[in-house]
Amino acid sequence: TIIADVGIFTQPGTLPSYIAIGDFRVGTSPPPLTFKGVVLGEIDRIILEAFTTDINSIADIYLVDKDPDPNGQGKESQRWITPGIMTGGAGAVASNGQLVDGGITTQFFGAQPSRVRLRATHPSPGILTSPTRYVRVALRSLCDPANINGFAPPVANPDAPSVDCLLRAQAANGLYSGQYLAPTFRFVFPENIVPGDPIVPYNFWDMGFLVNGEGPGTGGLSPTPW
Repeated sequence: TIIADVGIFTQPGTLPSYIAIGDFRVGTSPPPLTFKGVVLGEIDRIILEAFTTDINSIADIYLVDKDPDPNGQGKESQRWITPGIMTGGAGAVASNGQLVDGGITTQFFGAQPSRVRLRATHPSPGILTSPTRYVRVALRSLCDPANINGFAPPVANPDAPSVDCLLRAQAANGLYSGQYLAPTFRFVFPENIVPGDPIVPYNFWDMGFLVNGEGPGTGGLSPTPW
């Protein structure tokens, strides 16, 4: 048996480049940290690890919000959750010339140069309110946060009409490089910290995609289970 231990890298600052998301979990509610007088453990957090083949590009994390209007088109938007206040990342110049801070730059340090890591156990207030069903990690070489919900020329043909920023670097099999979209499998719900306290319920009512639904022809859970 041969076990390979390799590092795969692409040309820095260019596309295509690739990302894989490993373990991650998202909290379900901001403070207060009590429920009907019962003290709770800290639940407002996001912990994520990913890996990129481009060790030069800053990586950003987004929560994927969708229009809850049942009469709308289910428009998707990316909620940037890695500004400088969350990561302490260095500034970078966006495609529109404005200075954009934040992003994850830990891939430049340590024994794993391709690793993107965020451990925000005390995040900026409100930034993680209403966690989403999907999380996306994208490189700045694909789209900067100021333009992530906008349009840009395709990478393969800069003279072609602009397309959705997330669709500008198509790779094989209909996938798009420079990003990774993953469903949220692990939500961090409230938990008791004092033995003997009444058991607190899971706060499903703080999850917008359950309360409001997503996209056309949907709606919130009816009847609600809480």
